Amino acid sequence: MNKNNAIFFFFPSVRFLLTLTGVTCTALVFLLAFSGLSPGSREHEIHFKDTEYELNIYRIFGQEPGPTLLIIGGIHNEPTGYLTADQYVDIVLKKGNLIVVPRANFLTIIEDERGILGDMNRLFDLEDLRFENDYSMKIVTVLKELISESDYLINLHDGWGFYRSEFIDDMHNPDKQGQSIIADTDVYRLPGTDKVLPLQKIAEKVCAVVNAEISDEEHVFRFNNHDTFSETTRHEEQRKSATFYALSNHHIPAFGIEASKDITDIALKVRYQTIIINAFMNEFGIVRDIENISLPEPRLKFVAFSVNGTQPRVCPDNGTITIRAGDKILIEHIEANYERGLSGDIVNYGSANDIGKPVFIYDNTSILIKKDGFLCGMLNVEISDNAPVYSEVRNALQTEPHVESFVVEVNGFPQHIKADGILTVMKGDVIRLIDTSPSAKLFPNAKLNFFGYWPKTAMWNTGDDQDKEINTETDLEPDYSVQKKGTEYQVRLERESKPDNETVAQMRVRLVEPGLINLVLRFDNGNMGYLMQGKTYSCTSEKSFEIIHVETNIPNNDGVSVNVEGFVGGTNGNDVNMPIDLYSELLPENSLDKWGRLFEIEVTYNGKIIGQAYLRLNIKPENY
Repeated sequence: MNKNNAIFFFFPSVRFLLTLTGVTCTALVFLLAFSGLSPGSREHEIHFKDTEYELNIYRIFGQEPGPTLLIIGGIHNEPTGYLTADQYVDIVLKKGNLIVVPRANFLTIIEDERGILGDMNRLFDLEDLRFENDYSMKIVTVLKELISESDYLINLHDGWGFYRSEFIDDMHNPDKQGQSIIADTDVYRLPGTDKVLPLQKIAEKVCAVVNAEISDEEHVFRFNNHDTFSETTRHEEQRKSATFYALSNHHIPAFGIEASKDITDIALKVRYQTIIINAFMNEFGIVRDIENISLPEPRLKFVAFSVNGTQPRVCPDNGTITIRAGDKILIEHIEANYERGLSGDIVNYGSANDIGKPVFIYDNTSILIKKDGFLCGMLNVEISDNAPVYSEVRNALQTEPHVESFVVEVNGFPQHIKADGILTVMKGDVIRLIDTSPSAKLFPNAKLNFFGYWPKTAMWNTGDDQDKEINTETDLEPDYSVQKKGTEYQVRLERESKPDNETVAQMRVRLVEPGLINLVLRFDNGNMGYLMQGKTYSCTSEKSFEIIHVETNIPNNDGVSVNVEGFVGGTNGNDVNMPIDLYSELLPENSLDKWGRLFEIEVTYNGKIIGQAYLRLNIKPENY
């Protein structure tokens, strides 16, 4: 048991319910720990309220003391996880406690895009997470505090394909995560003791429970040991995950539950994950009542809004709000058939979630109402000179618009990055700052400055970097990066002023080193080769092979090529899915040893080498 939990077992505290800075106010914790709350009570914390990063935390206390289980959903835009976590927010416990975080990464959910601020589940290895304006790191800080209060952790996900311990085909192999219960090792020994956590045994017992309820053999769950502590693990990146942090730092059992993205029935997957969580709770000694799962179609009833600070008004779904150019709209409340996961996005203005934030409107637009990533309603906003004047002082001083987003090109492809957002690119990608929205031309004496870029041919840096092609590997000065680490840079819309330029709006560019994770080779004798970065496969009886799978950290492997040195039969330098004879189609003079025994497989990204693996042939030099 985690000793930090004792106060929650016997004196469930009332925490300050609303925090705007992301740091929970704990000054009242010990005072309110003795406030006399009855067993079976619950608490609701809100961090970053009315933002696109809003973080809701629900604590449910049992009628009897017991261990605490932390359930995290929505760290990625994976609906099974956050919809399953939702099922546990309103339950009643007989024994034990729950901490439920249904939507750890609200922005990635409402935008339905993974990794908008980088992969949040790869930040748990960092120590200082309270970086200015980086909400993903602030959220991880809160989650790490919750882990320290818990005895168990379950992290809910959707993963591609169907996990198998051996390669069967592209949908069933060790690199797929779907329909599996993941742990970082099979048995974990608690430091300084003889006690162990039998993670595999627990997970396999839970698999047996859920599989008894599954009729489709394709859907059964399997234990997936990531073997993260091992030097030869296939999942080194998991050392940055929430489960690894919980196990290695706080020594509590931690599991990831992956439903398959290739099963399209979300309600069925929620049922699977609910059965799994209930089985884990039974193992942990946490007792609950099971309610029926209900997932009605999200439906908007109305939106309460105000204009220029006047009395709130109500507009139904598909209704129209008529205002004058420059009026200020504030979304006060959304009424729907769900209470959680609601957001309102004023298109081309504000942020992904504009609830509670005044937004000045200059053109016709619409307000999109979402339940998580699902559109459930829409309002039209029309600009008209005949609209009512909602206040006597109607934005007379509002002469300059608000920057909503930056328009940039990455390797020639345009992207819109919201103000204060983060653009993650591969190191070596070429960026061009196109403009802002609304245009930077509307801001007198303003310029777009990629802070840390100095044109090589310029004697003086004007700070005006609009329309310049910037190579993120060769053109940036690390001393001007965030914390001088060379991994994150600011892009600013600046206005000249003294003593320092005024920042009108900003965004960040985060650089990731492109890299190879693994290659999968299929040989003529049926053997499969799994080659991680820098590893060698030694051939024995094999005569030919084919590279059938390449995994990198580059989205969709765009710009990735694989070249088998010595093979000349490929197309455009890419030898993936090309049958290659080991002894007649590889040129010995292109081998590493020049004897035809050791050949390099080279992986490149836009022409830059990002990884190598090797093939060793079972032949003697005199054969050539």
